[in-house]
Amino acid sequence: VMGRKTWESIPKKYRPLKDRLNVVISRTPTAISDLPASVLAFDCLEQALQIVDNIPVIQDVYIVGGGQIYNEAIVHPRCTRIFLTHVRGISPECDTFFPELKGWKLDKESGNVPDPEAPEVELNFCEYVRESPVLNDDTLVNAEEKQYLDLVDRIITSGTQRGDRTGTGTLSIFGTQMRFSPRDDTLPLLTTKKVFWRGVAEEMLWFMKGCTDARVLSAKKIHIWDDNASRKFLDENGLSHREEGDLGPVYGFQWRHFGA
Repeated sequence: VMGRKTWESIPKKYRPLKDRLNVVISRTPTAISDLPASVLAFDCLEQALQIVDNIPVIQDVYIVGGGQIYNEAIVHPRCTRIFLTHVRGISPECDTFFPELKGWKLDKESGNVPDPEAPEVELNFCEYVRESPVLNDDTLVNAEEKQYLDLVDRIITSGTQRGDRTGTGTLSIFGTQMRFSPRDDTLPLLTTKKVFWRGVAEEMLWFMKGCTDARVLSAKKIHIWDDNASRKFLDENGLSHREEGDLGPVYGFQWRHFGA
């Protein structure tokens, strides 16, 4: 698993890396649109890990850079070991550094080994493990919710501003997605605010029936669709031929009569 810049830093003749599944993380879909068909692409690390979990032949997942991906990975509860090479004898100018290893301890090291291609350089191959056990994924990270929160953050920071019928305007991103696994008999319910739960349930059942009559919900004191089915709204929008309460082919109708 690697970021886009790390992928691009690999010489083309070696891409994708052989005998392994290559996964690229990027928040800019257009930047990775030309990836080979065998390479998977996701917009966040959590999403990549979820999908890879469902591929039976995958045993180990390695994070190979760059800086931002490393920052996320070393605090992730599933990260159990770090393979780090210390290079001594050169001091290049750098603007990106490996994260500080708080909560990790040295487990194995090779000692200083001369680089056969550069005798003045010494390499020390180290393995680090966590100093204390990590809480499991369910305790520390809600993967489904994190996908949602990451998407909200992405919309806020890089979304395109668009107008809407309310005059308030929206921020939006085209072509993104979230993926959820229904394993363990769980399915996430995502929302941005506290909602009227009975209203949500009744509206969902109303949709599933294919009902388009807002009065059915109104009779249950659920007024979600009242304004869109009022006499005033219908007349002002050229729908005077409909009875008050008739919403026409809205969501439930489309679900029950898909392709009609």
